[in-house]
Amino acid sequence: MRRMKSIILRRAAVAVPLTLSIASSAILLSFGVDIHGIDFYLTKDGVRIDECTLGDTIVLKALSPFDQRFDIYVQVFLPGWGAGAPMLDRTTVDFTAGVEVTLASYTIPSNANKGTYTVHVNLYNPGEGTAIEQGDITLNVLAPALPIELFLGIGVAAIAVVGLLVAVRRRAQTRKG
Repeated sequence: MRRMKSIILRRAAVAVPLTLSIASSAILLSFGVDIHGIDFYLTKDGVRIDECTLGDTIVLKALSPFDQRFDIYVQVFLPGWGAGAPMLDRTTVDFTAGVEVTLASYTIPSNANKGTYTVHVNLYNPGEGTAIEQGDITLNVLAPALPIELFLGIGVAAIAVVGLLVAVRRRAQTRKG
């Protein structure tokens, strides 16, 4: 009985990290939207994202399991800005099965609002021009973090001020004594 518990515990110890690893991989791959069998997603520096900061440049990419052709039109909707800004004018795109396609890039204005942005992708039949399908990719946009140099500069200035105060105080004490 003891041996069976030991075997079960060892298997559980292997299964739990493996399950977590598989689950986290699935989460990473879920950023984006499937439109008509094509995986559309956003990247920054080559990595899939669902969040970035003001001033960042995002890239819209797509991956199709089949060779196919569509007209694509893409807009970015910023919170509080009303109408969408074009990210990709209506363009015919040829997809090759299993080959990642870079469609467009967009720089989030540094003076824009923080919040949830929507990248709206429209697919059209290139021969007829009729709408086939559409979908949205959401992106959480944050304010940029303060640069580490700022904190280092403040720290150095604080140390200099403390050093100056200590030196002034010592000088004052040596004059008295």
